[in-house]
Amino acid sequence: MSALTPATRRLATAVVAAVAVSASLAGPANGAGAKVAVGDYQANPIVPANQEHGVGVFSVTKAAGTREIVRSNQFAGIYYPDSFECADLDLPLAAESIPISPTGRFRISERIPVDDAFVRVSWKGHWSQPRVVSGSIAIKYDGCSSTHRWTGGKVG
Repeated sequence: MSALTPATRRLATAVVAAVAVSASLAGPANGAGAKVAVGDYQANPIVPANQEHGVGVFSVTKAAGTREIVRSNQFAGIYYPDSFECADLDLPLAAESIPISPTGRFRISERIPVDDAFVRVSWKGHWSQPRVVSGSIAIKYDGCSSTHRWTGGKVG
């Protein structure tokens, strides 16, 4: 193995420092430790542009150092993004809040009563940037099953 010259060593040190600074500016990978911006959000299922769908609307609040998803002031509950493949029901979740982990992740599973049946919702997501959230949602109702990715972001 050959010895590095002082100039090569300085260059190698500069490259390592530049990579470290670049990685720190890029933010956490996959939402790990992502700060979640407080405010109102909208989310849409990833479906063909011409397909009717329900927009998810919710807010993020912060109390005592923890963040949670809650209903937006102008809505009756937390609404999830829905592809309307199983039914065109625009239903809020029964939960009044959904905790967000310190790594910017959330998950909820619910059974929402509709007539003599239930809509089963399994919704999860993570923040990749303070104002950008995405995830997946699975909805089952009346023998139908629908699973989609979704994306959303802070509005206003």
